[in-house]
Amino acid sequence: MPLSATIQKGNNTLALWTITEPVSFFENNVNLSPDELQIYRCFKNESRKREWLAVRCLLQETLKMKPQIEYSETGKPFLKNHPSKLSISHSRKMAGILLSNNKLTGIDIEEITRPIDKVASRFLSESERMLIEKSGLEYGKILSWCTKEAIFKAMNHCNVDFSTQIIIEKITPDSNIEARFIDHGVDIKIKLEYLLTDQHAVVWTSTNDM
Repeated sequence: MPLSATIQKGNNTLALWTITEPVSFFENNVNLSPDELQIYRCFKNESRKREWLAVRCLLQETLKMKPQIEYSETGKPFLKNHPSKLSISHSRKMAGILLSNNKLTGIDIEEITRPIDKVASRFLSESERMLIEKSGLEYGKILSWCTKEAIFKAMNHCNVDFSTQIIIEKITPDSNIEARFIDHGVDIKIKLEYLLTDQHAVVWTSTNDM
């Protein structure tokens, strides 16, 4: 099992898989339901097939059971046959899952080489850009993008303005992030953690004040 990392801390279980195997490996190792098989057969892109199957293979290995993944009306994944809340993320070369008992559960993965500077002004406020500069973190911008994506997934709200409604207040070299989500009277403090591994940035929710 090519796990890059498994981290269990408090209510959270984070599992990552660096995807190096061909599609055939996953097809032989993932047990798909008839509905899942129908969805899978619609995929034409090989990279998309590997990502989709890798997530399910990772869940099978982590839970030691066949997961039944379903999706809410907003597209948020959940497990029909397990009590843990689920968040999923993947890039071309890595799949990740976060299983948690926390009300807010979100994870995001991005390749650290993803060009982010040109769009930074769309999701970072001026104060956040200054915060990143002061932190001295080499990959501060991509970590900030992952942070906002992870919170967006956790909150499951529509039409969120990343630059004004998801606010990063602290990002430190010791893998800790503090942020807030604001929306129509809602103001929630969220703590996150991050990991840099195999040329990827991974950010996930750890605790919140809900």
